[in-house]
Amino acid sequence: MLLGKSHKDLRQVAIAVRSPQFKGLLTSLLAGWKIDVAEDVGAGGIYFIERGLPEPATAARVIWLTPLPLHDGEYLLIPISPTKLHLLLEEHFFPTPRRHIRIVMDSEADLQVDGRWHESRLVSISDRGARMTCPFELAKGAGLTVEMKLDGRTVRCPADVLYCLPSGDSIGRSHSQVGVLFRPHDTTLYGQLQQMIEKLSIATACDKAGVAFNDPCVSWFDIDENSLRKTR
Repeated sequence: MLLGKSHKDLRQVAIAVRSPQFKGLLTSLLAGWKIDVAEDVGAGGIYFIERGLPEPATAARVIWLTPLPLHDGEYLLIPISPTKLHLLLEEHFFPTPRRHIRIVMDSEADLQVDGRWHESRLVSISDRGARMTCPFELAKGAGLTVEMKLDGRTVRCPADVLYCLPSGDSIGRSHSQVGVLFRPHDTTLYGQLQQMIEKLSIATACDKAGVAFNDPCVSWFDIDENSLRKTR
């Protein structure tokens, strides 16, 4: 049951864990998702508590962080799936939740349109689609092929145009931008992209929190070191 719907604009959580390194890492990750961390939250907020710590007297929704399933109470299993954590927060705080993690990017890419390749840049990506620059406008529904370098590997995938934003539509935008929906021939690519995006999300949070990616606190998250082993 989702509590505190009248207070969703607060988007606040509290965190009670034994590891200050993990608390800093989780705080950094949530900040990237526009979620604030406070020392305490009331109705409408979420309280993440490591199993074994005393449950505080709070009107917030309590989510236990535990290595084993619980018979009562809501919980997230450790190691924590970033995707499950993201979906829980989206469903609690946002009226129209995003079901897939989206990360901001600024990297080289290419678009193949009508048999010709064009230089592009990747603006943002999820495991289902991306936003990319384009040297010209494209119609909704147009088919193309996307080629991107992700996590040190090359990914090529058919896609359909969902929308197109004209150049000059906002300050500093010198190229059109297209939102594309991936249409891979092999749907296992979705899972591989999800693993890569989870890994990059945690790596970015580590950088912002000043935590090494090989720090033991990172093991609280379920991330695949070998994401995108197959890319075509």
